[in-house]
Amino acid sequence: MQLSKSIKNYQGHGLYHVWVFFVTKTFFDLAWLVTLPLMTSGPTYFIVGLNLDPWSRMPLTVLYLILLTATNASLGYLFGIVFQRVSVVLPMIAFVNLVLYVAGGGFFANPRALPQMIAWIHKASWFFYTSEGLFANQWADVRFKCFEETNTTSPDCPYPDGNAVLETLGMSPEGRFRNLGVIASILAGMRVAAILLLYMRTRASLQKGS
Repeated sequence: MQLSKSIKNYQGHGLYHVWVFFVTKTFFDLAWLVTLPLMTSGPTYFIVGLNLDPWSRMPLTVLYLILLTATNASLGYLFGIVFQRVSVVLPMIAFVNLVLYVAGGGFFANPRALPQMIAWIHKASWFFYTSEGLFANQWADVRFKCFEETNTTSPDCPYPDGNAVLETLGMSPEGRFRNLGVIASILAGMRVAAILLLYMRTRASLQKGS
């Protein structure tokens, strides 16, 4: 609805270009894109007792959730511009998120255990990069006292350190910081694609109306 009004305003009155609408809406949405993850993950982090050694692990967790929320919102922008109807957009977003989260998110299924036919999904899933970043943020370089005391693994101490835990999950400790750039790149790509499609749709509307 907002998009249609913006195109009509530009088409009929020339009040502002559609990219102004897009950029303004992007900055306006920053309020809830930042506030929502901060409100949900901030208190939960301390209540659950997640890793605070060093303290930088906590803000990194919040940053990952902010990027995840913003990427999902960007997917909504992209589909909304292409399909234009809410009744079509919502089911498609739900389907894409379900596939990328369940099959490629790395939380329900180990990426290394996926059949080769669908193993590529996790490489396109921002849910996987978020999961790997969050897991690495909690487990990377963590030493277990039980292993340090005995210098051997046992049923009560199956892993020597946090990096070994990540290895069994099909994840890498290097993803702790690297994946921030990967998710940011996916986010930027979606935004650029959305504004280009919006521009082309506006041009098509202007040519149709002339």
